[in-house]
Amino acid sequence: MVFTNAPAPVTVAPRASKPAPVAEPAPPPWAPFPLGCVEMLEAAASVLGAVCHRHDLSDALAKDPKLARRYQLALAQCGVLLETLSNRQDES
Repeated sequence: MVFTNAPAPVTVAPRASKPAPVAEPAPPPWAPFPLGCVEMLEAAASVLGAVCHRHDLSDALAKDPKLARRYQLALAQCGVLLETLSNRQDES
C-alpha cells in the first residue's frame, strides 16, 4: 500500500544561540604594591612552613634521588632570594 498524501518532513530552523556571557576579568590576586609584596612573602612563608612540618619528607626524598636533587635546588634558590631581599633591606 502506498500513501501518496504523506506529510512533508518537518524541518526545524536552528535557534539563534545566545552569545556566551562575558566573564569579568578576575581581580588581581594581590593587593597593590607594596602591601601585595608583603602578602606574597606571607604566602611563601606559609608554604615553606607546611613543607617544614612534613617530618617524613627526608625519608621520602631518600628513595628518589632526582626528586631529592630538585628539593636541594629549590632550597638553594630560596636561600639566594632571601639573601637578595635581605641585602636590599640592609642597603636602604
